Amino acid sequence: MARRPPIVSVVALVSFALGWFVSSSLIHLSPSPNSLTSTSQSIIVSSAGIQCPVCKSCPNRPLTPCVSESSVAPYLLKKHAIVAEQLKAHMLRARSQFTEPSTDRVHPALIDLLPSESASILQKPVLPPVLQHGIRVASFNIRNFVEPWEIRKAAIARQLRATHADFIGLQELRVLPDQSMGQLEQLAQLLPEYRFTHFQAAQTLSGEIIEGLGILSKHPLEHIESLAINPHPQLSSDTNARVCLRVDLDIPKLGRVEVFVAHLSFDAGEQCRQIAQVSHWMESTWQSTRASQILLGDFNVYFDFEWSIDPLTARSRDAKDFLASPLNPCAAAYSQQFPFHLPEHSFIDAWLSFVAQLDRRESRDNPGITYPAMHNIATADSCRPDRILLRSDTLHVHHARRFGFLPFDDDGTELPPGRSGFFASDHLGVLVDFVAPQ
Repeated sequence: MARRPPIVSVVALVSFALGWFVSSSLIHLSPSPNSLTSTSQSIIVSSAGIQCPVCKSCPNRPLTPCVSESSVAPYLLKKHAIVAEQLKAHMLRARSQFTEPSTDRVHPALIDLLPSESASILQKPVLPPVLQHGIRVASFNIRNFVEPWEIRKAAIARQLRATHADFIGLQELRVLPDQSMGQLEQLAQLLPEYRFTHFQAAQTLSGEIIEGLGILSKHPLEHIESLAINPHPQLSSDTNARVCLRVDLDIPKLGRVEVFVAHLSFDAGEQCRQIAQVSHWMESTWQSTRASQILLGDFNVYFDFEWSIDPLTARSRDAKDFLASPLNPCAAAYSQQFPFHLPEHSFIDAWLSFVAQLDRRESRDNPGITYPAMHNIATADSCRPDRILLRSDTLHVHHARRFGFLPFDDDGTELPPGRSGFFASDHLGVLVDFVAPQ
């Protein structure tokens, strides 16, 4: 997963909550009555000296088109960035209290910040069985051939087998020119229960290395197709070619399910354009079939920029009005070439849907962070790039879980949380159970 230069953030949960709060505040912002004047727009000057216009004629909906040239969005984004940087600087000073400088060992205090599932699905056999009237899907970015691949490969296979998933979407798979089998084929050898596989190339890197997406499935793959998402160097800092892969599954008692696997750009503007392309592609099939759609993968979404994915999951009328307006931070990335139309039927973010079913304390302790994995949680921004989204008239979220927490030593033996060792990937995997009413 290509990233911006990491900035230390030990207390990842606080940073994640901050990003969510400011994003929510932007959509639901209401001006104070004291800030309104007799003019159609008044200007509030913050303590940071940033001008923020407020609309008088629509005090309850200040982000409607009557604020045609508003700087509300840039104002809050800049304010958010300042607060986030201050928080990270403060956490940097405390880093030595949590991580031994000469090792990658994580202090047990950080383990306590994680939900109980961090003990791993391999250690705690509490993963519920796959229901007969449901489907379990998983997503995992395996971090290509980063060494030690042979040891990591065995760990990845163990983790994937332990999920008991019906369908697994993989990102950052590579095929080397001097090897007879690519990473997907190597994993499939270790996982014979996944009889149906498919690799979709996205780009050819230097040295004729091919990178792309992969699928492991217990069900036959039907109607396989892909959407090439080419980079736009003049608009983006990311020159990697991307691809979205679609397959159809015929699931007993569920019928047809369309599954889309993606690995999107790390560049914010490019990410906005790619979501627009993928959304348009998915919308065309949704309008004709109304078959359940699952979109999963590494979306490269940062805690401070959720705007690219928000149009897919927005449900309230106010949120949709804002996202369809020029105030949306993604608006500058859209154009005649990359138009965006809000989908008629929104997606559900499976992790958030599951967490909403938990009690308040459990919900607070489950932000769903998937990057970075435990071995470098103290040295990089924490975020939730790995997601599984659902659009369906019949299916709903029954269970969600992450996997890949535990380190292992050089012979593949798993170690307790907090110990130094290798990790299956720099990402955590995500799995979700979708079920239909009985």
